[in-house]
Amino acid sequence: MSFYSKEAQAKVSVAVAAVEEVTAAEIVVAVRARAGDYGAIDLGFGAAAAFLTLLVLLFYPRSFSVAAMPVDVLIVFGLGALVCRRTPALRRLFIRRPHTLTAARAAFVELGVSQTRGRTGVLIFVAKLERDVAIVRDLNAPEISATELRAAVRRDDVDAFVAALLALRPTLQAALPRAAADVDELANAPTFS
Repeated sequence: MSFYSKEAQAKVSVAVAAVEEVTAAEIVVAVRARAGDYGAIDLGFGAAAAFLTLLVLLFYPRSFSVAAMPVDVLIVFGLGALVCRRTPALRRLFIRRPHTLTAARAAFVELGVSQTRGRTGVLIFVAKLERDVAIVRDLNAPEISATELRAAVRRDDVDAFVAALLALRPTLQAALPRAAADVDELANAPTFS
């Protein structure tokens, strides 16, 4: 099941509500196709493919038309960049520093997680291309581990992600027990883009 399916959205919403019923924390799950723009990776892959093509054209024992070489190299450059852009596994191979945490911090502000009354917001940011998870928490929210959430995202396992989300309950409940006056300030449904 995909993280973008209606069934996954429903499961995550139910898990968020279950966690929030015992804690004052406000959980928001944001699922993004990617955390950053990796256009430079696509261009670099295209350039490497073009350079290899040029080497073949110049040094292969068979002769090629010199006039056609620039066109051939440009076509391979464009195709290489396009193939890299359209192949997540290939793109992932060349991502050295994912932008997950930076994108998560921006989403924390954009989604209003930073504006809860008790400063108890917790954003769980899922970056699908990077297969990564970042957790951004407000001032009064406790530190929580992303290890199990990240492992579930890497396996593309929504059920394991929901189980890891539910496993946060004891930590959050111990640090931020729910008071009678607590209200649900943020939507429980995950956001997508």
